[in-house]
Amino acid sequence: GRDTVIFNVLTSGGSGAVPATANVAPKLIVDLYNHVKSGNYEAARQAQFDLIPLRMAFSLGSFPVVIKEALSILGFDTGGARAPIQSLTSENHRRLVEVLKKMGLVK
Repeated sequence: GRDTVIFNVLTSGGSGAVPATANVAPKLIVDLYNHVKSGNYEAARQAQFDLIPLRMAFSLGSFPVVIKEALSILGFDTGGARAPIQSLTSENHRRLVEVLKKMGLVK
């Protein structure tokens, strides 16, 4: 689904979401969901906002390479990209690391 509209879906009566960003930042997605369900819309909006850099980073490469590389950066052995998918360029890999650092997902 559209990771950028989870808050809107949940506050409009939706039951949940299947966001790609949950592969990399599951706690943030769970927090967003729990904040909406408990009525803490300000915190839920902030969690939705906090997802934006990660979602934008998905444009650094093709699916699922960005997710695989992000998980690899986080310490998970996901293996490399398989043909015809290309790995991220070294510059885009560096950008992804920076996004994950700014989000507090890696040190």
